[in-house]
Amino acid sequence: MPAAKAKKKVGGQPGKRNPQMRGNQRKDRTAKVLSEADHKKIIGELRRFSPLCSIAQKLNVSRHTLERYVHSVPELEQEYIDKDESMVDLIERSMFDAAIGNVRRDEKGRPILINVNSGAFFLERKGKQRGYSQHVEVTHEEVPSFTFSRRDSSVRPDRKQ
Repeated sequence: MPAAKAKKKVGGQPGKRNPQMRGNQRKDRTAKVLSEADHKKIIGELRRFSPLCSIAQKLNVSRHTLERYVHSVPELEQEYIDKDESMVDLIERSMFDAAIGNVRRDEKGRPILINVNSGAFFLERKGKQRGYSQHVEVTHEEVPSFTFSRRDSSVRPDRKQ
């Protein structure tokens, strides 16, 4: 006990939440953490296609905090959506160039090699709204119902009347 008093760790449970912060007050912490200058930095980084985790690291906040902030501010949320759409456009164009044999070159004239497998993987994940997916979704308008009979323990479909 004397050692605990010396370290000022007497009483209460370690890691217990701050009792002064209740309910909706916790949700407002994000707005207080990030300033207007950070807001402009986020927009700039999103326009450079930076992932949220690297932006959060530069701002010294968690990725989850940054993601909540981005989705709470309509302007930032639209920038985030536009970033994803622009990346899909860029990969789509690169894949098209690779398919028809166009060789894109950098400023020194060296060919830029496209990794087609990585591009296909990216489009399957981020381009689902444009139809890039290996999965086929099948929806049924009417699900057949079945009646279970205990007499002969068979399953028979219900008949429509």
